[in-house]
Amino acid sequence: MGHNILTPHRDSSLVAPEDLAGRQGILLLAILFGLSYPQFPLYHDTQNQYFFHGLVRAGVGLLRWDWLAGTADVWPVFSALVTLTYRYLDVRMFYGYFFVLLGVYAYTMWGIVASVWVGLRAWPKTVMFFALLAALHSPWVGQLSTAAVGFSVGAQLTSGVALQELLGRMLQPSTFGVFLLVSVLAFLRGKPLPALIWAALAATIHPTYILTAAVLILSYLVILWRRGQRFHALAWLSLWALVLLLPVLIYVVVAFRPTSADLVAQAQAILVHYRFPHHAYPARWWGPMVYVKVAVVMVALGLVRRSDLFIILLALSGGAVGLTVLQVLSGSDRLALLFPWRLSVVLMPLAAALTAAGLVSWGMDRVTRRFPGTVRLAAGCGVALLMVLTATGIQETWRRFTPGAPDHRTALFEHVRKTKSPGGLYLIPPYWDNFRLATGAPAFIDWDFIPYDDWAVVEWYRRFRQADAFYKATGGERCRILRDLAARERVTDVALRGQSLEACGPWQLVFHSGDHRLYRLGPQ
Repeated sequence: MGHNILTPHRDSSLVAPEDLAGRQGILLLAILFGLSYPQFPLYHDTQNQYFFHGLVRAGVGLLRWDWLAGTADVWPVFSALVTLTYRYLDVRMFYGYFFVLLGVYAYTMWGIVASVWVGLRAWPKTVMFFALLAALHSPWVGQLSTAAVGFSVGAQLTSGVALQELLGRMLQPSTFGVFLLVSVLAFLRGKPLPALIWAALAATIHPTYILTAAVLILSYLVILWRRGQRFHALAWLSLWALVLLLPVLIYVVVAFRPTSADLVAQAQAILVHYRFPHHAYPARWWGPMVYVKVAVVMVALGLVRRSDLFIILLALSGGAVGLTVLQVLSGSDRLALLFPWRLSVVLMPLAAALTAAGLVSWGMDRVTRRFPGTVRLAAGCGVALLMVLTATGIQETWRRFTPGAPDHRTALFEHVRKTKSPGGLYLIPPYWDNFRLATGAPAFIDWDFIPYDDWAVVEWYRRFRQADAFYKATGGERCRILRDLAARERVTDVALRGQSLEACGPWQLVFHSGDHRLYRLGPQ
């Protein structure tokens, strides 16, 4: 007879982590891992999209007048965190959140691999594992491997396919995918209900993880069934999973309900084939590195073949491969936008960590068996490597935060930030992705910020094509497009680089720095 499925169950063969390595020691190693992982200043790259709705609700600048403020928020929980932090705390807390998630990631990875190799909890092996984990994520090691073999070995082994990854380069909703790893660890420690909660929390913060959470939960049910759990206990656990995932499922269905079948088809085609085929179109992201990733997963499956982790890894890999094949055969844009291959963002770092742990366990066992006096030396080498990686990580973070040479675009942004006024709408080069959050001013369009409502995707595409045509045009054609943008779209300001509008009528030059210019519509 199985135990109560909702109460913690502990495998007697596992030793609590604090029994061998010590809580404080593991915490210190997790902190060192976090320091070894460099951060970027706010607001970098895709943060301009992920932070937008939260800053709109916080009342930043004039962002509430941007047309994108009226689109559905894909990440409402993350946006709420952004709003609360901006209003009541300090924006530097965002760096703290990312640092904490890095520590959770490192600790959880150690807990998972230590559930397979109990001997890994011995202090020398623990230190060496953390050092290898930091090396896999270190940009310094990545640069060395790129120079040696042409690509970053660590980045390839710890990231999923289709340029998708778990930790990323900065705080964003997908970073909370580390809660999926916490879910795995909770389950391995005999706590199925907390495992469901953590998986559902990851999906709630980043709805793209709904499929990954569902696959993990299904693997838990299979494992419990293999252990002899009764049907009614599995049914109760399934019901809990549904209840926990139901809020985010309802939100997605209601917030992104289709406007019309035609608009849905147009929006899906734009997203898959135009905006991010590198994420959503297998023919674009499939390549030689995919086979390397598959090989690492196969090694990991072989290493854990006698543990519950085998079922979990098999479910993740089977789900990713099976649904990817189905998408390729069907050509379905709808299925492509579910990103079934995103399961690899959890699968790959898990497989890489398990492979690294297997090497540590196997290698140190043989070395210390042959040379018993080298245990302390091995631990010392691990500490030295971890400290070097920590130092390089801190140095890289310092470099990224150190202001560089005067930047003309930054000067233009600062001018807009200080002079913007209600009713202004800025036409900017489409690839100036950080304009909105840097200035607090509405923008006509940019490439990186893409909405997900069907009507909004089509509108985004229309606007992008107009802006792209303007910046590619010359002479009278440029002036004609601009007159249309001013009359129909209410554009009031135009930013240019290396171009001018002197021949286009009532546009006045209001800012000039280097080859960057800002024009404002004058009296007509």
